[in-house]
Amino acid sequence: MILQRAGEEFLARGFAESSMSRISRAVGGSKSTLYVYFRSKDELFAEFMTAEIAQRVVVTFSVADAGENVEATLHTIGRRYVAMFSDETVVALYRSVIHERRRFPEIGRRFMEAGPQTARQMLARYLASKIVARVLPIPAVELAAQQFLALCQGNLVQDLLLGAAEAPSRREIERQVDGALGAFFAIYPPTTH
Repeated sequence: MILQRAGEEFLARGFAESSMSRISRAVGGSKSTLYVYFRSKDELFAEFMTAEIAQRVVVTFSVADAGENVEATLHTIGRRYVAMFSDETVVALYRSVIHERRRFPEIGRRFMEAGPQTARQMLARYLASKIVARVLPIPAVELAAQQFLALCQGNLVQDLLLGAAEAPSRREIERQVDGALGAFFAIYPPTTH
């Protein structure tokens, strides 16, 4: 409950404007109770952010464990990935991590481990299974995972983080992922579908 209430506070006010006093009031306890569980606002934010992003990554990439048809599976992963990245909460977390990284350097490492690094690892495991099955001719699986995710992101991430665009529509996500798949399969043509 503390993480949920703290998360609501961080997302509504931003990290800098949030306070342990406000969070403790939202939880219905005292500041001293919060400090029993978390040594600082930094630690509380890190725990919230890590849990939030890790859960979203697992849901987004869970289809990779069961996907037999590589094209359909990568299409689903791509759509989920772009939708996840476009989510208002994820954008807010990215912005907060970027803003706070100078004062709180560990936050960037924790975010990378919980989010982008885990995403690449999950996708790389799936791609590796397709190499073993002789479906995809990929010489460097980690690089291929990075490439696929970068192709799915395109300029969307940059535009969202800078506030230069709104979250893409379903149609825009489909177009982005279709383009990413076309480019990915041009580099690594599947032997079977």
